[in-house]
Amino acid sequence: MRRLNETITISPQIQTGDLAGLKAQGVDGVVCARPDGEAPNQPSAEELRAAAEEAGLGFLHVPVTPGHIPSREDADAWSEFVRGKTVHAFCAQGPRAVLLASLAGAADGRTLSAIKAEAAQLGIDLTPIESVLLDRGATTSDSD
Repeated sequence: MRRLNETITISPQIQTGDLAGLKAQGVDGVVCARPDGEAPNQPSAEELRAAAEEAGLGFLHVPVTPGHIPSREDADAWSEFVRGKTVHAFCAQGPRAVLLASLAGAADGRTLSAIKAEAAQLGIDLTPIESVLLDRGATTSDSD
């Protein structure tokens, strides 16, 4: 599990048995950015939702297909879900969860440099999608 920022952690695929431990670590909600059926060992979103609810966690499924940019609606769903929560997000390896968080940050008007710096600390270069982040609302300076 790697920390994206003060309220969001990111990881590769988790299992239903991991959810109680996340709750014990202070997580309020879980975001699955992985479509169902990508891998044989992957629990379905509904299995994860049921286990999350049983553990007292909120759950959001925003499936992101590899190589595709999530929609504005997907980023908005992320923003609404994570507001005021400590959240753990995952996909197969983590980059799609970071992408969702980054697009939501752009829509919330965060600076492009701050968004890129968060992703870079996890080894993810958002340079190829700078124009998308700007189009989605990222600013180029704190005064924008």
